Amino acid sequence: MKTKARLWLVVGCVVASVAAPVGATDIYVNNLQGSDTNGNGSCLRPYETIARAAFSIDLAAPPADNTIFVQASYEVRRLTPPPPEGGLGGECYEQVPNPPYEEYVQVQTNKVTIRPYHRAEPFCLALHYFDLILQPPKARGGDPGTSGAPGVQASFGANVNLRHMEIHGQDGGDGVGTNANGGKGGRGVYANGGSLLTKFKCKVFGGEGGKGSNEADPGEPGGNGAPGGEGEVAKDSGSKIKNFFGSPSKGGGGGAGGTSASGTGGEGGDGGVGSRTENGGRIETAPSAQPTGGAGGEGGSGSPSGTAGDSAPAESGPQIVDVPEGDLDEDGTADHLDNCPEDSSPGCLPPGGCVTGGGACSVVTSDDCDALQGSYQGPGTTCPPGTCQVPTVSAVGSIALALGMLALMVKVFRRPIVSTGEGGVVDDGAASS
Repeated sequence: MKTKARLWLVVGCVVASVAAPVGATDIYVNNLQGSDTNGNGSCLRPYETIARAAFSIDLAAPPADNTIFVQASYEVRRLTPPPPEGGLGGECYEQVPNPPYEEYVQVQTNKVTIRPYHRAEPFCLALHYFDLILQPPKARGGDPGTSGAPGVQASFGANVNLRHMEIHGQDGGDGVGTNANGGKGGRGVYANGGSLLTKFKCKVFGGEGGKGSNEADPGEPGGNGAPGGEGEVAKDSGSKIKNFFGSPSKGGGGGAGGTSASGTGGEGGDGGVGSRTENGGRIETAPSAQPTGGAGGEGGSGSPSGTAGDSAPAESGPQIVDVPEGDLDEDGTADHLDNCPEDSSPGCLPPGGCVTGGGACSVVTSDDCDALQGSYQGPGTTCPPGTCQVPTVSAVGSIALALGMLALMVKVFRRPIVSTGEGGVVDDGAASS
C-alpha cells in the first residue's frame, strides 16, 4: 500500500511539474505523507499542514500568483445513478478526503489560491465539489469554554481564492465546572484588514456553539449554551467576500444549555448568522450561494427548563449584495471574460469551431485549435455544415483526464476494469449501465 501511494504521488508530481505555469509559486501539502519540519513544500517533499504552507508564502516575496495544492488520502465512492452533469461512462465515482484537515488557516498580505490537488473525476466529466474538508478540532472546554477559531482567515490585505472545499469554523468548547457557559463557535471564513476572499464551489459552515455544563452541585443551574459562529464575516472597510458557483455559507447552531436536576436549566445559544458585514465590509453573493442562518440550541432541562436559543437570520449588516453568477470582473454581466478579467489574450475569447483533418470539428479555444493543428473558425462560432462534430475536450484536458484515469486505477482498483462497449465498466464480474 505504501508503494502504491508513493507511485500515485510521483505520477502526480510529474504531471504538476509539466503543467505548472512559469513564474508561479506552487506549494504542496499532504496530511499523511508531508512534514512541516522536514518538508520543503515541493511536490515530492510536501508540508503536512495548509497553515505551514500559507506561512511560507507570507514570508516570501511573492510572484503574481501563489497556489497551495492540497493532497489527501481519498476514499473512492461509487455514485448511482451518475450525477446530473453527465459522464463518460455508465458509472461514476467521486473522491472523498479521509481524514479531514484538522486545522485553521490564516493568510496574510499575499495572493494565494488553496485548492485540492486531484479533483477531476476520471469516469465522469463532472467535477465533484468539496474534494477537501477543512475542519478544526473542537476548542478546549473550560469555564467558560474556549471560543472557536475561523476556518480560513484573510488578513492584512491578502487576496485568497478557495476552490472545491468544505470549510468549517472551529466548534466552541463546552462549559466545564459549576454553571459554566460554552464557548462561541468560530466563523467559517473571515476577511479583515482590507482583504479579498473569493469562494468557488465551496461550502462554508460556522462552528457550533459549545454546550453549557450540567449541574455540578445540588441546586446549581446548568450553564448556558454559546452562540454558533457566523458562516462568513467581512469585518471592515475594504474587506470583501465574493461567492460563486454553489458556495453557500451557513451559520453554526447554538450550543445546548446544561441540565440541572434541582435548579434552572441552562439557556440554549443563538444560532450563527449566515453572512455578516461590519464597519464597511462587503459580501457579494451569486444566486447559487445564498446564505442560511444556524438553528438555536435547545434549553437545558431543569426546574424550570432553560429557554431555547433563537434561530439566526441568513444575513446581517449592510453591503450584502446579490451579483450575477460568475461575474468575476464585476461588469454586471456573467460572460466568458469573467475567468480572466485582466487578460485580453485569445484564451479569454469564447471558443469557436475548429476543423481538423478528415472533416472532424470541435468547439474549442483558439489555443487548443492551434495545438490540434486545425483551422479555427473564429470566437463564438460553431462547426460549419458538412463537418463531423466530435465531443469537445481541450488538448490539455485530454492529457489530464487520461493521466487521472491511469493514476486512480493504479491507486484504487484491485481488479481489472473492462469496458462493456456500452459506456459501462466491469469491476466485479457484472456489467454496469
